[in-house]
Amino acid sequence: MLKKVRESERRIHKRVAAYLRHNYPDIRFHTSLDGEAMGTSQRAHVGYLQWGSGFPDLLIFKGNGQHVGLALEIKKDGESPYKKDGTLKAGKHLREQEGWIRYLRAQNWKAEFGVGYSECIDIILEYFKHGEIKKHDTQVQAEDEGEITIRFEND
Repeated sequence: MLKKVRESERRIHKRVAAYLRHNYPDIRFHTSLDGEAMGTSQRAHVGYLQWGSGFPDLLIFKGNGQHVGLALEIKKDGESPYKKDGTLKAGKHLREQEGWIRYLRAQNWKAEFGVGYSECIDIILEYFKHGEIKKHDTQVQAEDEGEITIRFEND
């Protein structure tokens, strides 16, 4: 019997980004590069520019009628940040990540830990399933590499 191989967080992150590009080509998103290999000076520079650590791995900049955007902190399969009793596991980095999730929720974002590729995709599908986009939402289209046109529904 073959042993199931667990994907790295990096690979899951890449697969989720590829899924978004393929299934939601007009949705803008940003992925954090915090986990990527960087030299000492690059890491120091990035650390200086950011507000604290624990920033979510993925931000989707599209409201769903209930929230202004979706933030995901991606974890490997089987590596839930929570204990069986529902409390957060120990660790400074997990506390910082949960701090960002709580902050974003207070700003009307849907923000979650996503454990494994399937759970991340389920969260994304559930997010986009909720209701219509708000009436005054914008549609952004990049017509070429240099220009961005913003249209409002009522224009």
